[in-house]
Amino acid sequence: MGNGPSNPKALALMTEEDKAVYSLAPENAKTGLKISAQYYADNEAALQNKFLDFISR
Repeated sequence: MGNGPSNPKALALMTEEDKAVYSLAPENAKTGLKISAQYYADNEAALQNKFLDFISR
């Protein structure tokens, strides 16, 4: 289930199978990768150049 529901109340309606692959389900969110949108906004150009250098090797 890619992005999952946008309404938090929908979690109660999901099957256990769907919750297992939903990244924002409480059990999955505990181990998810935390990112800082502000960091990426502040460093966009440098990060993009690093990524492009990485994938061009």
